[in-house]
Amino acid sequence: MKKVTKLIAVASATALVAGSFAGCGGDKKSSSGEALTYWAVMDGSSQQTLTNYSEMLMYQEIEKATGVKVEFIHPVAGSTGNEAFQTLLASNDLPDMIETHWTNYAGGPQAAIDDGIIISLNEHLEEWAPNFYDWVAGKKNEENNGLYGAQSMTDDGNFYGFNSIVIGNTRGYSGLMVRRDLLAKWNMDVPETIADWDALFAKAKAEGFKKPFTCAAGNLNGINTNHTFNTAYDVGRNYYIEGDKVVFAPFQPGFKEFVAQIAEWSKKGYIDRNF
Repeated sequence: MKKVTKLIAVASATALVAGSFAGCGGDKKSSSGEALTYWAVMDGSSQQTLTNYSEMLMYQEIEKATGVKVEFIHPVAGSTGNEAFQTLLASNDLPDMIETHWTNYAGGPQAAIDDGIIISLNEHLEEWAPNFYDWVAGKKNEENNGLYGAQSMTDDGNFYGFNSIVIGNTRGYSGLMVRRDLLAKWNMDVPETIADWDALFAKAKAEGFKKPFTCAAGNLNGINTNHTFNTAYDVGRNYYIEGDKVVFAPFQPGFKEFVAQIAEWSKKGYIDRNF
């Protein structure tokens, strides 16, 4: 069986999508022991159950692990990200950190640096974010001809935030997740091949899980669009670059194998059809 490539290692390279340090207040608050303020538009899924990211268990555990208190600031629910972003800038009351797509700023991220809205991270990454630095400016970036650094800096060479890094045909903000407690209970390793996943799904089914695999993307098409099992067949999603050509995934030989595998798992009852 072919290996599911380009999935497991992605998490170590993933960071906040375009989260940047604002140009005012950061040093003062971080050194005084006060909470760091973090502005972000809440995603639609979170708004269904939460009023603030501080209520999310993930962020609570990160706070425990790092000892860093973060105070999240969210615009009014229902407002678009761009509108809220422009309102924030107009207020001139900037938080310590801002999460947004910096292309929305007039002139782009370099203009935001020039205007004093955010700071360049060039002098800070190696000391304070060594893992991220390795990917965007260190050894891993050099081994890949500067590909990752180019995704995280302006044309003037300034790192402006902690961007998600796209590695190969795999996006930096999605992928497969599995419950490690169940792997330990069943004495199974983290699955790496299609055969491994098939065995895991079969075991889960035998242990009483009615539908072992749920696609969080909202529909079965997400199994492809979120770069999961299709990578095992050397196939990307929709249109993508392969060598010096633009190819369409469904026209590639491996795509038929990928669809056949998903169909087989569906017939076995491994996939939750409600998603």
